[in-house]
Amino acid sequence: IISQPTDEVEGLFNVSDWVRLSKNPNRFKLHIEKLHEFLLYQFDNDKVRLRTVIQLFDMSAKLSDAFASKQEFVDLQRTVDGIFLSLERVLEKYLGIAENMLYESDTEGYCRILVEGPMEKEYYIEELKPILQIAPIRFGKIIKHNSPNELYIHWNDIKDLWPLILFLFTTKFKFELNKLDQQTRRIRNKQNSILRDNQLIKIESTGLDSSNALSFRLRTLLPGHHELSIVMQFSLDRYKRLMKTIKGWISFDKKVSEV
Repeated sequence: IISQPTDEVEGLFNVSDWVRLSKNPNRFKLHIEKLHEFLLYQFDNDKVRLRTVIQLFDMSAKLSDAFASKQEFVDLQRTVDGIFLSLERVLEKYLGIAENMLYESDTEGYCRILVEGPMEKEYYIEELKPILQIAPIRFGKIIKHNSPNELYIHWNDIKDLWPLILFLFTTKFKFELNKLDQQTRRIRNKQNSILRDNQLIKIESTGLDSSNALSFRLRTLLPGHHELSIVMQFSLDRYKRLMKTIKGWISFDKKVSEV
């Protein structure tokens, strides 16, 4: 039941209802943590689609914004921020799979989707009209099979395909997304030419600086539209001295054992 977009399911993600419930902090924390655990468990067992996880992710971000301006809700904000970051790790994986599909489609010059319906393109243009408003793609030939049929998709700009891929992902269960992951894994290392400007987690740079230290910069987006930038450095000279010391210990232990 929860995998279907009914009014009852949609009501679970009504931000106003959760804000009212926050007047009882203990009850709020209990309910939202149980909802988080329940939905992730159902997603892992192929009972809910990715769309439901995204709805909880979006709701947690909005609740964090709502609590940010009120000092008395700091504890509740930490709770929803924890849920946000937990779901971020889940969604980041599937966003990466979507990027691989976009890269593969750009390489091949077309994209194929399986459809249930008639052989007339006008039918799909009408049914997908809301998506076509934000993804101005074109439908090509339809190849008849027993079931389902293949519909070819073309574009003027590869970025026009991005909203359609994300839309299709929201309708999938976990096992379907993992199957897509297996199919696109072979091109995962070839996607350097396609980057997201709004990556949730992004490696900004790595390399050696003038002091012979290895630097690593990472950027991540936090709830409330806050950005966290982390810079880590590791001295190669200290690393070499450390490895030399460790090798000395190993050599000493070996000599002792031989005696």
